[in-house]
Amino acid sequence: MSNVKDILDLEKPIIFAHISGPNKTKLLVLKNILNTLKDRDDINLIISEGKPNGSINPKRIKNGWYYEWCPVRDEIFALSDLLIVRGGHSTLSQAILYGKPVITIPIENHGEQIGNARKVDKLGLGIMIRQNEIHKQLNDSIDLILLNDRYKDNMLKVKELAERLDGTKTIIDKINEY
Repeated sequence: MSNVKDILDLEKPIIFAHISGPNKTKLLVLKNILNTLKDRDDINLIISEGKPNGSINPKRIKNGWYYEWCPVRDEIFALSDLLIVRGGHSTLSQAILYGKPVITIPIENHGEQIGNARKVDKLGLGIMIRQNEIHKQLNDSIDLILLNDRYKDNMLKVKELAERLDGTKTIIDKINEY
């Protein structure tokens, strides 16, 4: 993790945009995020394109770093103040594990991601943005989450709840009851 810290200005919030999915939908979202946030010098922006077999060496962008493939994803999740994600179950589970609020940008017509994103929004764990609204809503959503502790506090409550659950023990207990 020290290598990641060495390339960031730790006085500024760290925003990790981890955008997955098919290139057809992913690349436009990445472009819109970059264009929308390019002039924000008040944040550290780290973007992961999620390109299998892509370069693991980050490229410098104006206010952060761009990975084709991020080999230190877990470390950046842990360091981040805010995550920008699609809204898949695994990624949201990891956000909960680290207690990080999220901005979800689900793939259009992707039922799981849209449902998860709506639930995140309803529970106050983050904000859902539609792909075609990135340029209108992303900056305000970032500011709202970073300036309002409610989102982080809610995510930390869910994290604490998840840490108390023991799925393996519950399954064993249910089997033994049978």
